[in-house]
Amino acid sequence: MTGPNEGKRAVIYARVSTKGQADSGVSIETQLKVCRQWCQAEGVEVVGEFHDDGISGTTTNRDEFAAMIAAIISQDPDFLVVYDSSRITREGNDKYDKLMSALRSFKCGVAYAGMGGMTADSPAARFVVPFKTTTDSILVKESTSKTRESVNRLIEEGVHVSRSAGFVFEEDIPLMPKGRVLLEDRVREKKDPDGTVVRTITKATVIRSEKAFFDLVDRGASIEVIAEMWGLGRHCLTEAVKGKSRCMKERCPIPDRYPEYVRRLKAAKDAGIYDSLFEPYRMKIRERAKRERDQCRKAMERRADGNKGSESLGKAVGDDGKKGVVQ
Repeated sequence: MTGPNEGKRAVIYARVSTKGQADSGVSIETQLKVCRQWCQAEGVEVVGEFHDDGISGTTTNRDEFAAMIAAIISQDPDFLVVYDSSRITREGNDKYDKLMSALRSFKCGVAYAGMGGMTADSPAARFVVPFKTTTDSILVKESTSKTRESVNRLIEEGVHVSRSAGFVFEEDIPLMPKGRVLLEDRVREKKDPDGTVVRTITKATVIRSEKAFFDLVDRGASIEVIAEMWGLGRHCLTEAVKGKSRCMKERCPIPDRYPEYVRRLKAAKDAGIYDSLFEPYRMKIRERAKRERDQCRKAMERRADGNKGSESLGKAVGDDGKKGVVQ
């Protein structure tokens, strides 16, 4: 028996904002499972799965969201399948409409597997989704205020609740307020209602020592190469090197190592130092940059109106950073 969309292709996207949301029964794995079931029933081939864990829908500044958009641009799927409309955005109807317009420009439909399998262009969705999107945007403002109060209280108790510093070198730990760094990877396991065990890993916010960083710089490694070696986002390591903190409540006296980095990297290049150890990482960076250029070129070619793409897409595709992941 074939499904009504037999032969079509889809990418799946899931997102949760908090651990509490996952505990309430809409975990990443639950969302993915429901989306897969919809694809199977419809006869749709899944060509990619993406999920952001612990990231609010009030921003498109999400790693996997950006990767999902890039996959839509490069792989031309027929559908984006999500659990419900709030997985895409919780910023209200204006942002939702912009994202839908961008997806339509790439001829990609949207299916809400957790809302009865309705598609975004169906009469039911045109009635239900605007109401739900408006309600979500109101409720998220209230929950954000309560969450902020809870986070501040936990920080005062010395509990790690956020990455306000992004990433810091080992030497910077004593400079950080209590609860602002995660010394080791944090692993959590929980069971979905169907008994599936979901293992969540939040990566440590403390990275290797300043000496380890500059030893690599002296051998000719740039921030991009070192970030690739250490499994970090390029911007994460750049912020750590520049001593930038995302902590708005308490300013942290983290030193700016960037001028020293520039001086020592230039000295290594002037001395003709080239370490072959870094070549595989340089190749990865070049290949990724080429893929991004090709995706942008294809997107431009497909735009019948000649525009350079929506504002939302532009913001999403260029994102970088580090986050919790689900194994």
